[in-house]
Amino acid sequence: MYLAFIISGLVDLLSIVVRIPRVTGMLFLSAAFWLEGLLFYFHVGGREMLDVRIHLILVLGIFGCGVATLARMYSPTNLLINGSFTFAMLFQGTWFIQAAEVLYGNNA
Repeated sequence: MYLAFIISGLVDLLSIVVRIPRVTGMLFLSAAFWLEGLLFYFHVGGREMLDVRIHLILVLGIFGCGVATLARMYSPTNLLINGSFTFAMLFQGTWFIQAAEVLYGNNA
C-alpha cells in the first residue's frame, strides 16, 4: 500500500525534472488509492461484523478518493470535483482515527 504512494510521489518528483504529462502523476495517485481500497476491501475476511462494517465504510472513502482523482485528471479546475476530493480525503483521515478508537480503544 505504501509502495504505491511512494511511486506516486516519485512520479511527481520526476515530472519536475523530465517533461511528462501532468495527468501521469494523477493517474499514479489514483492507482495508489484504488490499490489501498482493494487491500482494505479484502482485509475484512474472518473478522467480527463491527470490524467489517468499519473497514467497508473506510473503503467507501478510499474509493471516493480514487474516483475524484480520476475525475481531476479530466477537469482539474472544476470546483465540485476538487471539493469532492477534499471531502473524501478528510473523510478517510478522520475515519481512520475514529476506527482506531472504536476497534482498539484504550488498548493502544
